[in-house]
Amino acid sequence: MSSARLPELAALDRAFGIEGAQGKPEPRELKENETISGEIVADFRDQSGQENYLIETDKGEIVVIPKEQESDLSKGDEIEATRTDKGYEVELDNGYGR
Repeated sequence: MSSARLPELAALDRAFGIEGAQGKPEPRELKENETISGEIVADFRDQSGQENYLIETDKGEIVVIPKEQESDLSKGDEIEATRTDKGYEVELDNGYGR
């Protein structure tokens, strides 16, 4: 991930509050062929203008994924995201298992 896509501390502060952000791990990009489940805790626009989601995974990691143009997901939604060689697949996690 280019450093332009990584959120600045201000994005973490908005997502978790100043005290909460201090204990969180550094954000990272979703690795190719990796799938995560977690909650959208914030969205932000990076330095290049790309909109992104900040996800807190079920394992407590902070992951950044790009926001799709027509996405109707929002803060608080539980999602499952996968990065493939063709891009990102993001679905609302309905809790029924897959």
